[in-house]
Amino acid sequence: MCFTLTANMRQDLNSCKTGEMRDLSKIYRLDETVYRQLVKHCYDSLPNEACGLLGGPDKWHGTHLFPITNVKPSPTSYRMDGKEVVAAFQKMEAENLQFNAAYHSHPTTPARPSPIDIKEAFFAGPFLILSLVHKKPVLKGFFISEGIVEEICVKVL
Repeated sequence: MCFTLTANMRQDLNSCKTGEMRDLSKIYRLDETVYRQLVKHCYDSLPNEACGLLGGPDKWHGTHLFPITNVKPSPTSYRMDGKEVVAAFQKMEAENLQFNAAYHSHPTTPARPSPIDIKEAFFAGPFLILSLVHKKPVLKGFFISEGIVEEICVKVL
């Protein structure tokens, strides 16, 4: 399967790969309505993991949710549908948004990267993980690069 990425899409992905976003003093801000959409998407995907992308006006503010189909449905892993990822990037570009995070759920485990998450991290982050283990969902953010995991602050506005 082959996809064409525009220059802006490549720039967003390259900035993530090179670690331009790895400023741990920053707080990733997530609009409350987007947080509610993310939680709903994760609950709707049970018993399997949900996944998707986030975009916004800058690298640190999630204002738009882009749910992506998990083409490897499982309670312990996910794989984003490639065509939907490209479509999400195209929509972000058309709406002048920056890609700024990927998310997925952990239906049965805590909100921390699993060994599979660490191994398959495709950019330097942030990665948001929503755990559904307890009655109240727990959302945490991480940078994952070359096997190193660093937690970041996530604030729902």
